[in-house]
Amino acid sequence: MKRSTKKGLMLLSLMCISTSAMADFRDREMGERYRDQHKGMDICAEIKEDLFEAEEAYNNFAAKVRSANQEIDAQRRQVNVKASRIQQLQAAFNQANSSYTSLSNKQKRKPQLIKAANKAIASATSKIPAAQTVYNAAKKRKDKKCDWRGDLRGSCRDAKKDLKKAADVLNPLTAQRDNAQAQLKELAQIDSKVQRAHRALNTSTTALNAEQSAQPTLAGMQTMLDRLITKRDKNHGGYAKVEGRYGRLEVRAEKCMKMQYEANKATTFKDSLIAFAADNGAGCEDGMNRINSARGQAKRDGVNEAYDLICKSDVLVRQVEVEIEVPGEPLPPVQCTGGNTGGNDNSPRTEYINLRDTFSTGNPYAPDHRSDRRDGKGELKKVLSEPGAKMIKLDIANIDVEAGYDFVIIQDAQGNEIAKLTNSQDERGNEQAYGSYSTGWVKGDTLTVMLYSDGRGERSGFEIEGFEVQH
Repeated sequence: MKRSTKKGLMLLSLMCISTSAMADFRDREMGERYRDQHKGMDICAEIKEDLFEAEEAYNNFAAKVRSANQEIDAQRRQVNVKASRIQQLQAAFNQANSSYTSLSNKQKRKPQLIKAANKAIASATSKIPAAQTVYNAAKKRKDKKCDWRGDLRGSCRDAKKDLKKAADVLNPLTAQRDNAQAQLKELAQIDSKVQRAHRALNTSTTALNAEQSAQPTLAGMQTMLDRLITKRDKNHGGYAKVEGRYGRLEVRAEKCMKMQYEANKATTFKDSLIAFAADNGAGCEDGMNRINSARGQAKRDGVNEAYDLICKSDVLVRQVEVEIEVPGEPLPPVQCTGGNTGGNDNSPRTEYINLRDTFSTGNPYAPDHRSDRRDGKGELKKVLSEPGAKMIKLDIANIDVEAGYDFVIIQDAQGNEIAKLTNSQDERGNEQAYGSYSTGWVKGDTLTVMLYSDGRGERSGFEIEGFEVQH
């Protein structure tokens, strides 16, 4: 433990020294002036500014592409409407032309058709009386032979067959006569029908020609559509270029913000090491205040890591003397005034209490874990207690609750609020899980953990398997 701790702190020292050397200026006074002036600078500000410009350019280009697509869709709808109208008029013209052609052919053959119709009527009329007589006799015989026993008698079946044969002779003759008479009637009106068909053909022809020649024509509308598509596709290369730059800057800004996060975390880690290890570890007593007062996820993580390294490790519990190397600030040997001595029965005894059932919010936690903010009671609540303990401590490996709406509240035995935890958000609104949390040693034998949720957003929550106490 001594070797790994010392090695980690030496690496941190080298990082800080090398970073300081990079900021040197030939003119020392000028260098100091600019260091003081920009010591709190946002190292990602220029990248963020470029990112915002790239995002605006991307959004503008995307808007142009959407506008071009909308214009293309509108033009395509107009083309489809024009084509559909022309198709309907073409179908009407084809029908009118077919009807006029058919009637004109009949008009030209009118004498021959009349002669043929009269001949068919004469032929059918001469044969119908005999066929009718045969049919009537067959029907009479069928009515006589087919009594209540119906087809059970052979004579009835024979009579029905004879009636069908007679009908097969009479019906075609009757149909021939009727068709010929209808044809004569139509031929009598053929001249007026041809005139009406000719007028209908002229009307449909005029309507079709007018629609085809009306401006803009279908060909012109299709040409305009092709031009809009070509223009959009030609600009697509520029759109892809703007999109690529926006994507690259997004990644660069993300990396820069991560580097900035790590830098803030490292600085806070170093300062916290000095504070926690001061006076042979006496600084650990104020550790919770430092953790609770840290602002920002990076600084909070830096404090927590330093607290875990110094105050929670066996470096202090065993009273092992460790030299912590911090650039320019050598520290005295570190000891924990309240740790186990191994030979003193009055020294505090640390014990880890496993919960019988793991206390978990669920992953994700249920949306009905709502808070009644009127009386301050949450629906999800757990009391951690070991009667008779002098100190109690809770470590939560990971906390992930909706930023600004859901909270993890921790109270001590007297009901004092120790922590109110929620996820963090960066300036772009991206949410980040709170992460690990430790209460540090708290006086008393009881801690109460509650989840306050507005019942909407769900995250992975947290899980508690146990806690530590000192007797």
